[in-house]
Amino acid sequence: MAGHVSRTGAMILISMLQFSVLITEAYGQNEVINKIRSLYNISQKDKPNYTKTTLDGFYESTEGQQVIAYKDNKEVCLIEVITFGHTGKSEEQYYFNNGKLYFAFTKSHNYNTPISLPSYDSTKTSINEHRYYFWENKMIRYTLPNGTQMNINSSEFANIEEDVLDNAVKILKRFEK
Repeated sequence: MAGHVSRTGAMILISMLQFSVLITEAYGQNEVINKIRSLYNISQKDKPNYTKTTLDGFYESTEGQQVIAYKDNKEVCLIEVITFGHTGKSEEQYYFNNGKLYFAFTKSHNYNTPISLPSYDSTKTSINEHRYYFWENKMIRYTLPNGTQMNINSSEFANIEEDVLDNAVKILKRFEK
């Protein structure tokens, strides 16, 4: 009987330690997310004081594009890309701190018909937003348009991480020339 209690006690202790590790990891990630949000808020507050630089022709677009980098005295802090198309537009925002991407936001507007047709109705435009959180060049959270978070251990998460980071770095390099 004593051996059974000992095993049960050990199992309880192991379960408590595993729970403690999970809480610590979640708390640690929440702290990083809070840091990212703080950096984002600082960028938004300081945006009117940044120097704006535009870039032409980064993406191919049927209806045009705007690419703007916002710089403080030293570095690019934010890059905004708006790409116009016949049946919608996309908006991308890339936020940097010390040359590293820490947050990306994309928003796609899908029109019900091409904007040039009489049947175009702006109230029928569907909008999808995606939020990508990065820390030390690793994506730590991806929030889907429905507000859920993608599993960070999925291969799709890894592919999206690579695509977003590569795109952000390519655009940033264009402004650093």
